[in-house]
Amino acid sequence: MMGATQTVFPIAATAYSVTVSDASGCSVQANAPAINMLACPIQIQLTTFIQGFYQGGGLMKPVLFNQGVSTNQTICDSIDIEVRQAFSPYSVVASGKTILQINGQAFITLPILAGNYYVVVKHRNTNQTWSSSPIAFTTGSVAYNFSTAASQAYGNQLTQVDANVWALFTGDINQDENIDLSDYQLLDASINIFSFGYQTSDLNGDGNVDLGDTTFLEQNINNFIFSIHP
Repeated sequence: MMGATQTVFPIAATAYSVTVSDASGCSVQANAPAINMLACPIQIQLTTFIQGFYQGGGLMKPVLFNQGVSTNQTICDSIDIEVRQAFSPYSVVASGKTILQINGQAFITLPILAGNYYVVVKHRNTNQTWSSSPIAFTTGSVAYNFSTAASQAYGNQLTQVDANVWALFTGDINQDENIDLSDYQLLDASINIFSFGYQTSDLNGDGNVDLGDTTFLEQNINNFIFSIHP
């Protein structure tokens, strides 16, 4: 290194050997103490739609308004976002909850080290969905759009809800990563007691649990939909 001050960018938290040279070419080497790398806040911008809540024209229903939770008709529902390592065991490195807008936009800022990571979207009654491959994270912001093609999700686990619009599968009420008869039993029980309001079994987001919610569930059960990820 030459100069009074040098800026370096370590690639991992570890001890490094440092060599310092002066103008005449003399040098000295020393071992630097262990370097701790601090995660930087990075804004993640996602675009994603939910099958049961989609109403057409690139918009979803204002589900929280319909369910009596919010007076804001520009928001749809809350979602959980996980950032996971690109290699086994694919550990969670950052996570948080944010609001999904009716236009499919969601923003969240999380502390993340630069690198490549999977982005995972979870919602209270949809199929857990991973990005098709690890995404490059750098300082500042990163954007990912799940809605443009089935191939945007790992295992092509998205369903087409409109021309050129793809969405997360609806129906995993018990969040066991399978849309199956166990979810139907929960839906049926909610229908029988006339559930309404903020209910996970309200699959179409209209504020009531009724026969209108069975369409998506029956379709996805028949197609053996389950979460696919590394």
